[in-house]
Amino acid sequence: MTGNRATLSLYNVAPPDVAFPDAPFVSPLDPDGGRQDGIDYYEGRNNVQLPAFHRLNLNLSFKGRINNRLTYQWDFGLYNAYCRMNPFTVIKSYVNTEWDNIGEYRKFKTLSLIPILPSVSYTLNF
Repeated sequence: MTGNRATLSLYNVAPPDVAFPDAPFVSPLDPDGGRQDGIDYYEGRNNVQLPAFHRLNLNLSFKGRINNRLTYQWDFGLYNAYCRMNPFTVIKSYVNTEWDNIGEYRKFKTLSLIPILPSVSYTLNF
């Protein structure tokens, strides 16, 4: 099993106002409220491979008959039965480390959705 490919900016380059003083430039804000240094630089498409993505889905069905014209079916299911938190997307943030005088560095976090999802359905056919 392999993970999905994603495009991430692994490096930053100096903003244009350093190299070109007359060029207007507004530094983008970091989601945590700080300023980030430089502009994101993308080496190419799909430059990072995410961890392997897998899940186990289980389903159990019971069928029955009430009379000659009525049939029913109960369905019970579990989506992602062993609750693996598969990465859905990657978020880049900046962490400030004032205690060691290094400054800010990049940190990548994965966002996962839907850890486990049970389902129940009842169908009546007539």
